[in-house]
Amino acid sequence: MSSIDIASTQPVNNAPVVPLSSTPGDGDQYNSSLFPSTPSQPQSQSQPSQSAGLVEPGNINLSGRPVIQNADGSHSSEYSTSFGTDKGEVLVPTVVNGKFLTPDGTKPLKGSKQEQQMYARARDHYRQTGEHMGIFDTPANADA
Repeated sequence: MSSIDIASTQPVNNAPVVPLSSTPGDGDQYNSSLFPSTPSQPQSQSQPSQSAGLVEPGNINLSGRPVIQNADGSHSSEYSTSFGTDKGEVLVPTVVNGKFLTPDGTKPLKGSKQEQQMYARARDHYRQTGEHMGIFDTPANADA
């Protein structure tokens, strides 16, 4: 068994420990291959990565969103759908304020009437607020 002092910069098991150059904050982008949901190293802020076919970046902060426990045991922090507009294919959230856009706030069954109604509520939410996760040139790029 080995232990690690997280405040140390000394090698552990011959692997160097590299301190972060900045403190994670709201809106910072991080990437980790071992723990994808755990921040590890900041990505360049000067050149954000762009998704294929992105026409307009989203205007919702996706960092630190609440995690929802689904009835099937899975977890969601975001679930999205897209639809066509005169600006392009708009990617919109179906989770708003930590709840699915359903009457009971839970994730509906895939392919159900309740799921279709949730998608309609997501489109309505976009039309009312303008909130989106990006506008893309094609449905395939929006859903990639």
